[in-house]
Amino acid sequence: MVIASGILAIQGILQFFGILTANGIFRVTGSFDNPAGFAICLSAGFPTCYYHWSQPNKWGNRLSIVVGLLIILAVILSGSRTGVFCLVVLGMLYILHYFSISIKTKQIFILTGILLGFICFLYLLKKDSADGRLLIWNCSWNMIMDKPWTGFGFGGFRENYMYYQAAYFRQFPDSPYAMLAGNVSRPFNEYILLLVNFGLLGLLVLIVCIYGIVRLYRRNKSPLTLFAVQTLIGIAVLALFSYPLLYPYIWWLLLLSVSILLIGLKDMFHLSRRKQRVCALLSGIATLMICTTIYRDMRYKQAWTQTINAALHAGIDNIKERYEMLFPKLKENHLFLFNYAAEMNHQQEYMLSLDIAKLVSDMWADYDLQLIMAHNYQQLEKYKEAEFHYRLASEMCPTRFVPLYGLLTTYESTGEVKKATEIASLIIEKPVKVQSSTVDRIKKIAMEWGG
Repeated sequence: MVIASGILAIQGILQFFGILTANGIFRVTGSFDNPAGFAICLSAGFPTCYYHWSQPNKWGNRLSIVVGLLIILAVILSGSRTGVFCLVVLGMLYILHYFSISIKTKQIFILTGILLGFICFLYLLKKDSADGRLLIWNCSWNMIMDKPWTGFGFGGFRENYMYYQAAYFRQFPDSPYAMLAGNVSRPFNEYILLLVNFGLLGLLVLIVCIYGIVRLYRRNKSPLTLFAVQTLIGIAVLALFSYPLLYPYIWWLLLLSVSILLIGLKDMFHLSRRKQRVCALLSGIATLMICTTIYRDMRYKQAWTQTINAALHAGIDNIKERYEMLFPKLKENHLFLFNYAAEMNHQQEYMLSLDIAKLVSDMWADYDLQLIMAHNYQQLEKYKEAEFHYRLASEMCPTRFVPLYGLLTTYESTGEVKKATEIASLIIEKPVKVQSSTVDRIKKIAMEWGG
């Protein structure tokens, strides 16, 4: 883990200085597609360095110090405020443990004040980004109030959030948050996600688990169990302002940490050799079944990736047949269905695209999906439905110009000159959040149409 973290940190540092190329538009991403995943995995793995530094191994001590410094530098260069905050919290814990400082009530207030002050500093550092999260948390709170006890169920946030964001902007069309709204799939807070999906009952289960973890650590204190607890604390801090549970590495760290703590329970259970063999056999069978399922899913997704690449680069004629073949295997995957609907829309199979898009809409509230549905309806000359979905997309993300352009062309097709003129004026007067050739073209068309 230390070596892997060191390699990832070096990769990010080299990206910052332009020696290596980062993914997408960001300067530092490591092997991820954005700085968040890069900083999350480095920060969550940081306790490993402290563990090796505290062991009586000269080479392990030196390596952990070097890698620890590389992680700190890489996280700072990535610009991830959540990652930096996590390292600060872990650093404070390390100092308290290393110097055997006992925490009293007065010290708790002082440390809390320091952390709150640091959070305020990070907030002011990128105020617009932080305000965007406040919008998400505000809309998420409305979701929690609607179903406080049991939540919306697994995937409930993904299935419903954007409808709540649209409702918010219908109620407050002049909200200052409008310029910050985006297409959201996670709330940048795993605890809010838990409350939305599983309500207060889910939160209660989490509290019971935390209580159990604390009890396990107190029963078996050692450098290894300390590493496990520090890792869990790091993940808990990251979960306040980001989405660490999106990454498999974090789940692996969770499993590893909990397993280390559970080792202390081995003396409570005395299994005969026969029972141990039965447990081992059942575990082996379960592992084989899980690996088989994962392998099969990987094959289907590989076939899907090949289909996408073939459609993009080779322009194959049997693209529809390929998607139809994969549909029974991946019909529960909302991203596959979205891609299927988008590709069929591109192939001008508007009715089929609409049918698939309707399936996705039950699984995912998404801005881009609304545009696909609106365009399908528009091409099928069902203009009232097209108007509904273009308006919904515009309410979801008020800064976007494409939904307004869709409304303009819809009203032009139906001959509703007054409505078209109003939309053209709205496009002309609308402030631009991100300048692009698409926005320039839409504004030019609106000016010509209005003229």
